Amino acid sequence: MTGIRWFVLLAVLAVLLGCGRQRDFDAEQWKRVRGEALLEDGRESMVQDLLQSDTLLGKYAPEVTELLGEADIAEAGQFDYVIREQYGSDVDPEYVSFLVVRFGADRRVATYFVEER
Repeated sequence: MTGIRWFVLLAVLAVLLGCGRQRDFDAEQWKRVRGEALLEDGRESMVQDLLQSDTLLGKYAPEVTELLGEADIAEAGQFDYVIREQYGSDVDPEYVSFLVVRFGADRRVATYFVEER
């Protein structure tokens, strides 16, 4: 093989391997990921697609709940959805990531982002 063919082959492999963890947001799949499934990357692999889109912007709380299910933590003006939990040898998680959905004064989604706690 010539040098150019090797370069193209390696570039294609790098793209394919690098994209393996991300997939399109699927509302039904997101809602099914609960409990022990949060230890895997079920939501984590979809969250990037959700963040890059405007899917939630401008939606009211009931519309967000319809798409994502009930929030794991619901406070005034904010819904938090667990994306992933990681445990060590203790019963408390060492790492938890959340999708944080914040509502503006008009009660519509103003912003959403990932937060690690």
